[in-house]
Amino acid sequence: GCSEICNDIIQKFKEGHFKTYARFGGLLLVLVWLPLSILFITWGAIGEGIFGILYSVLIGIFELPWCCTCISFCQVIATKMSFLERYYLRGVFYMLVAIAWGFTGQISGRSYYIGCGVAAACVFFVGLLYLIAGFRGEVA
Repeated sequence: GCSEICNDIIQKFKEGHFKTYARFGGLLLVLVWLPLSILFITWGAIGEGIFGILYSVLIGIFELPWCCTCISFCQVIATKMSFLERYYLRGVFYMLVAIAWGFTGQISGRSYYIGCGVAAACVFFVGLLYLIAGFRGEVA
């Protein structure tokens, strides 16, 4: 139940494995929100879909580093943003992306803002995990 989950989180905090959870969460975000963003476009929410794709690609560059070996523009972006290999900076970056994603949904004023809000909350949580990992001294 809930106590088992809480005990697991406490144990992982003591062990310092937040980067594992953050990387898994980031990968899950890319695999879920990229197709959903494409669906937003097909449903007529062009702005939300484009921003969702853009944010998913940015997150994917960090979470799927093997893509950077075969896609040239990813190599350029990855080298320019190599300072984000420090987890606490990556956490702050993800939180800023989450805030921007949340505003994207709010600005549109359509019913899709709920999806953008959920995505923003998920990205913010992954950023928080990276922030904790960085402050705990975890490294790549």
